[in-house]
Amino acid sequence: MTDWTTSDYELRWRIEEWHKALKTGCQIEERQLQTWNRMDVLLGLYSVIAWKVLELRNLAREDSAADPAVLLSEAERAVLEARFPELRGESAKTYAVSVAKLGGYLDRNSDPPPGWQAMWKGLQKLRMWAEGYELGAE
Repeated sequence: MTDWTTSDYELRWRIEEWHKALKTGCQIEERQLQTWNRMDVLLGLYSVIAWKVLELRNLAREDSAADPAVLLSEAERAVLEARFPELRGESAKTYAVSVAKLGGYLDRNSDPPPGWQAMWKGLQKLRMWAEGYELGAE
C-alpha cells in the first residue's frame, strides 16, 4: 500500500486539471496522427501550453508579488498594457486576471477566481494579438 501524504494527494488534482487542459483545451484526443514520433512532438508542445494556462490560472487565484515576466512575454505584456492601461507596475496576479478577462471572465466582486477555460480562451486571444504586435514592431 502506498503511503500518500497530503501534498501528494493535493498534486493529484493539479495533474487531473493538466490532463483536462490537454484533452479539452488542446483537444489532444482529436488528433489523428499516424506515428508515435508525431504524437510525441505534439504532446510535448501541448504539454507546455497546458502548463502555461494552468500556471496563469494559479497566479490569478493566489496573492503573489511575482513578476508578470515569469509567464508572459514582453509582447504579451505590452498588448495587455495597451488594452488595460492600469496594469503597468502591477503583480503577475493582475496580469493573469486580465488574460482571463480576454477569455470572458467578468471579474465582479461576487465571481469566483477565473478557471482554466477562461484563461485558455484569453491566452489564445492574447497570443494572436501579441503575434500581430511583434509583426508590427519588425
